[in-house]
Amino acid sequence: MADTCGGCDWNLIELGWMFQDEEKTLDFLCGHKLIRRTYKCPKCDSDLDIKKNFVFRCDRQRRVQNNKKSVVQRCRFFRSAKKNSWFSRSNLSVSQIIYVTYLWNQRQKTVKFCAREVRVDAKTVIDWFSFCREVAVDYCVHNSAKLGGQGKTVEVDEAKFDKRNYKGGRVIEGTWVVGGVERGSSKAFLVPVVSRDEETLLRVIQDNILPGTHIVTDCRSSYNNLSAKGYTHSTVKHSLNFVDRQSGVHTQNVQQEWREGRGNIPRCGRRTHRIASYLAESMFKRTFPDVAERFHHFLLHAATIYSVQ
Repeated sequence: MADTCGGCDWNLIELGWMFQDEEKTLDFLCGHKLIRRTYKCPKCDSDLDIKKNFVFRCDRQRRVQNNKKSVVQRCRFFRSAKKNSWFSRSNLSVSQIIYVTYLWNQRQKTVKFCAREVRVDAKTVIDWFSFCREVAVDYCVHNSAKLGGQGKTVEVDEAKFDKRNYKGGRVIEGTWVVGGVERGSSKAFLVPVVSRDEETLLRVIQDNILPGTHIVTDCRSSYNNLSAKGYTHSTVKHSLNFVDRQSGVHTQNVQQEWREGRGNIPRCGRRTHRIASYLAESMFKRTFPDVAERFHHFLLHAATIYSVQ
């Protein structure tokens, strides 16, 4: 495999076969920059190749001056190839972590299913899913770009992501989210907000949508001044129709985004302060609809966060 993987297409069965072959496993991990294949010994400056169990070890003999005498010493250098990597500070095997990561990248997955398939406890899966969302948040932050522009249409809407208690499913609180989807592309944004007043909604739109864009919203009065901010504006009254019968105006695309976004957010027991990470997960998966491509880009970005250099 090349120094950096330019693209790959793996499924769980193929990953299982790969982990039976040490060289293929190293090609996979090093190709995605998750670990290093070589390391320089800090004592004798020798180039060390990675050994079994993902370690670097140097037992070379070298001459050193000791009280004006030349004596022979061994380096006795040891370093884990997993140090500071995606695999560090975990008791799971490399293969288990890759399996959990692959399953998180699936659009539909559950903690229970993942725990059963990978043979780890549910708490461990929850922790690793949280680590995966951190990678998604970092990816979204570093790859964010404003939507729209001249000749482009962006649908904007708000939705409340309810939180339910464990008993009875009674709604006890929720978080409002403003979302936008650019028609004809995979670009979108999801932003949690405290309120839906005009100032807040206009600020979110100006932060995420370029001037000159045609924006489609519902008839909420908070959007009335969009034209004064350099946008063209159309509305659809959802209490009457989802699609305006005369103009054909609709927000069906952003409504679809709500359905997919809610699919990634647990209805019970979630923490409100983590809502942004769940939204980032939804955005990341929307950016890469194909699971194999998504998994590939996830590993490459995880390697940039957990540097092994």
